[in-house]
This record gives sequence, C-alpha cells and structure tokens, in this order.
Amino acid sequence: MSEQVQFDSTLALRDSPDGAGFARWHAGGMLRRRPGSVPEREPRGRGRATLWLLAVVVALGLLVAIEVGSPRQVDPTGVDELEVPWADPDPEEFVDGVDHAWWPLRPGARWVHEGVVDGVSTSRTTTVLTRRREVAGVAATVVREVTRPRGARPTVVERWYAQDRRGHLWLLGQDGSWALGADVPAGLVLAAEPRRGDAHLRVPLSGVEREVVEVAERGEAVVVPAGEYADLLRTVERLGADRADAEVVEVRWAEGVGPVQWMSEAGHLDLVSHDPGE
Repeated sequence: MSEQVQFDSTLALRDSPDGAGFARWHAGGMLRRRPGSVPEREPRGRGRATLWLLAVVVALGLLVAIEVGSPRQVDPTGVDELEVPWADPDPEEFVDGVDHAWWPLRPGARWVHEGVVDGVSTSRTTTVLTRRREVAGVAATVVREVTRPRGARPTVVERWYAQDRRGHLWLLGQDGSWALGADVPAGLVLAAEPRRGDAHLRVPLSGVEREVVEVAERGEAVVVPAGEYADLLRTVERLGADRADAEVVEVRWAEGVGPVQWMSEAGHLDLVSHDPGE
C-alpha cells in the first residue's frame, strides 16, 4: 500500500504569511448555498433553456475558479498508478545508469553551488562517482555531496540513486543513515514526467530525516553565476515529520542540468558551475 502524503495545496514559500510553510486552502465554502427569491414562472421551453444556460455558466465559472484561482488537491501517492514509497522493488525493474531529463547522473558529473546559509558563506559540491553500489540487489548510482560552510568542517553525504524502466528516479538510501531493504522502501526523487501537484515521499523515514516533495509550477527563469536558465521546474520540499517545525526548501531544476538553486528561510545556494560528466 502507498503511504498517504498530504500537503497543503499552495506550492510556494512566499504564499504563506510567515514564509515558513504552506497556506491552507479549503473549498467547502465555495459551494455553499445561499437563500434567494424565487422568480416568476416562465414558459416551459424558455425556462428550461434559461436553466441550461445558467448551469453552463456556473460550471464554467467554477472551472475557471478552480483552474486559475485555487490550487488543486492531489492524489495521496503523488503519482498515478505508482507505489510511493516503493516497498521491496524488483532489481529487474531498474535500468543501468540514470539519464533522467531533470537530473541526468552521468559518471563524473559535477555541480558546484555557492551561497549563504544561516548567515555563513557556504559551498556545496555534488559529484556522481564512477563506482556503483549494490543496494538490495540494485546497482545504484552513487552521488557524493560535500557541503563546506566557511570556518567550519565540511559535511560529506553519499546517496544512492536508481532509475526504473519507466523513467522514474528513486532514492535507495544514504550512507550511514538508511538503505532499501526488507522493511525499508525506496523513496521517489522525481517522476519521469513531474506533474504540478504531485506529492510523494523522497526519504520514507520518520522523524527529522523524513522528506516529502511536491511538484510546483514550471516555466520560471533564474540567473545564477553559472548562467541564465529558463523554463525551470520548481519543487517544494518539507524536511522533518512535524509540519510546524519542518524546514521548507524550494529547488529549481533546469532540464538536462539538474538543480540550479536551493532556497529556504536559512538562505540560498546558486549553481556556479556544472560538468555534465561522461
């Protein structure tokens, strides 16, 4: 069974009053009936035509209100016909390597991000290693992330990724923290075709390590030290199990490149350079 992931439907940090979470949306009041006067009886043919026309206008009005004025509620799994998180996946369901459109993980690929986090100048170097790691029978791609705050010791994290035959990108574990196994499912990083409103678990754990991702809109542009990128995909991530205390991070992805910017209340990291690898 897929675990239900429930997000408040607003998809941006800036939309909430305090910038720390998601604004709440409730549709119950939109369809509430209000009392009104009863019009005089019209001829049957004209009355039916009028009612039909009124119904069309009301339906169109509601459709516009939903599509333009309000975000939509999403399927709890986040992706149609997909089990998220994925318990006990078959190794035969995965392909060799990762060529996801929004984050191709070729051996030797490298991303360097720089910015300010918690008031401290920080750099982050993400590298796809040439060696693979077997996780529950799956030959996973190893990605090493080194974060260097100025004046502090760097932190090093290795994560293991794999892509299935349908093109979905999965997280199979993290060095020293968790790994896909009999009682631990795989988390979804990005669907093959990310869809606005999709919500899913990336790190299927409890507590502070739990991570939930929701796909926001596509089409933004941003200028970072590495250059100008357009038609970006934006995701919103909630880190931690407690909604009130969760850290919320926005990530902007460039097709064929990967993440070009991270933003949160703590600060931001912008892409400085990118080597696509082999």
